[in-house]
Order: sequence, then C-alpha cells, then structure tokens
Amino acid sequence: MKKITFLLILSFCCSTAFSQWERTTGPEGSSIEFLTNIDGKIYAGTNGDGVFQSTNAGSNWIPLNTGMEYENVRSVVLKSGDLFAGSFQNGVFKSTNGGESWIPPAPENRFKVYDLLVKDNYIFAGSQGLYRSSDNGNTWELSPYIFQFAQTSICSSGENIFVASYGDMEKSTDNGDTFTKQFQFESQAIFSLYSLDSMVFVGSSNKIYRSVDHGENFEQINIPFPFSIVNIYDFAYVGSTL
Repeated sequence: MKKITFLLILSFCCSTAFSQWERTTGPEGSSIEFLTNIDGKIYAGTNGDGVFQSTNAGSNWIPLNTGMEYENVRSVVLKSGDLFAGSFQNGVFKSTNGGESWIPPAPENRFKVYDLLVKDNYIFAGSQGLYRSSDNGNTWELSPYIFQFAQTSICSSGENIFVASYGDMEKSTDNGDTFTKQFQFESQAIFSLYSLDSMVFVGSSNKIYRSVDHGENFEQINIPFPFSIVNIYDFAYVGSTL
C-alpha cells in the first residue's frame, strides 16, 4: 500500500523550512511500514525484518526483532510497560523487556494486523474486522459488528473510537461493542486517521478532513495539491506543525 508517500506540511503557527534531508543508518534491505515515537524512542516497523529502534532521533538504529525476524510489522504500541507489535501475517507480538525479545501470539490469535490502538483497558487491532484484548494481549475477541472492509486505520478521541478502511469509516462510543457508520465518508478510500487532543484528521484521496470536536463533525480542508492523485497515508505532529 505505502509505495509512494508525499510529505504535506500544514503550519498552524509558523513556517518551518526543511532545507535538506540526511540518510540515516536506518534499517537496510526492506521498506519501512511505519514510524512512531514512544517515550522518546523511535520505532520503525519493516516489511520482513521486524522492528528497529532509535534512541538518538534516528541517527542510529538497532534491531529489536528476536522472535519476529521475518515479520511485516505495521504498528507498535505501549501498554502497562509492555510493547505490542502488530504483524501483517501473524497477529500481535508482545515484549515484556523493551523489545529485546518478542513472544508470538497463540495459534488461535494469529490474524492479519493493519493497525493497533490502546484505549482505557483495551488494546484494539484493526484486521478483517476489529479485535479487542482486555488482558494485555493474552486473549483477543472479534467484534460482533460486521464490517464490509478490512479495518486499516484506528484512532480515538475523547470517548470515541474511529475505524477506517478503503471504503468507509465507523465510530464506536462504547469501546467497540457497537458501531455506527459515518455516512459522510461512505464509499471513500480512507488511508489514515490521526487524533490530537480534540481534533481528528482523516486522510483520503486528494482530501483531508478535520474535526475539532472529537469527531462529532468534520469539514474538508481545501489544499491545492500539485499532483493529480495524492493519497494521504499518515500524519505526524511536531511542535506547532502538522
């Protein structure tokens, strides 16, 4: 999915110029599926080489893939001191020692993972449907709600959980017990969700939507894209810049 990504910078308070990019000593030999910052450490999920970590802002990287050397990792989250990594092939791996080694999921918990979310006492995994764990990843239950498409992106804002796919977006106000379809996005390809305080951002094809009230209402942000097709695959927030 993430073949080509365009970097789009929306400055709220000031203009920031990135004059040049430097190649890091980052993971070589496989594509990077995602990046995330957890407690000042950057984690990179790779397509086939597990997880890598940087503790110095990306200057150096170390592999954290013992137990998941050949996994395609789409997401890493932290809950109750443990790390969880979502594998596109084999479910959610767990590490109790900061990623030095990983515990594979039980055979009955091996499902395709697109994204992970931690909210309240739960870990959520977007898959062919939505999985939820209330015991720190030991067991998983599949939502009884019937989703039409795979749930490729998840975020939460306030009491709301949003799950999105290539064809729609749906919202839960009860930690995934029930969902309602967000009809504004019906039949739209949605590639990414991102929440920041009371704001929720939706990345689509040639469109970005924003909510300032925890996802109750959305408005389209009009941006003159210089390309005929721009798919918004991810968001990040640094300082005052989205």
